[in-house]
Amino acid sequence: MLLHCDLVIADESARFSMPFVDLALVPEAASSLLMPRLAGRRRAARYLLLCEPFGAEEAEAIGLVSHRAGAGELNAVLERMVSALLAKPPEALRQTQRLLRHGQRDELIERMKLESSLFAERLSSAEVKAAITAFFEKRRLAASPEG
Repeated sequence: MLLHCDLVIADESARFSMPFVDLALVPEAASSLLMPRLAGRRRAARYLLLCEPFGAEEAEAIGLVSHRAGAGELNAVLERMVSALLAKPPEALRQTQRLLRHGQRDELIERMKLESSLFAERLSSAEVKAAITAFFEKRRLAASPEG
């Protein structure tokens, strides 16, 4: 869901992961559209195909987060951001936010429909059942049962 937020604050110790494939699923919430746009196709492949986790510094570098907060500073950073936004003309903020998102709605909805359809199909697969069982048993997934 972070891909849909305008401003995101992450604690320095935050870790991010997109484990869809490890769970035998496909991306959702238009991640397959937005992540390559944000990080580039090859980095997106690292995150979405290999499910490689990454930290707050990398998340900021690719634009997934807008701000990082040091240990114990998350609330202070949030309060400064909220204060800065509240001090601005509200209609100018609303219109600028609309402009930032202009033209994306239809494309996002179409990608979400496609992802949802594939995600739903995957949920009933033997591969998903095996992956989720392995996850809860804290073991690596063996070779694909469908494969």
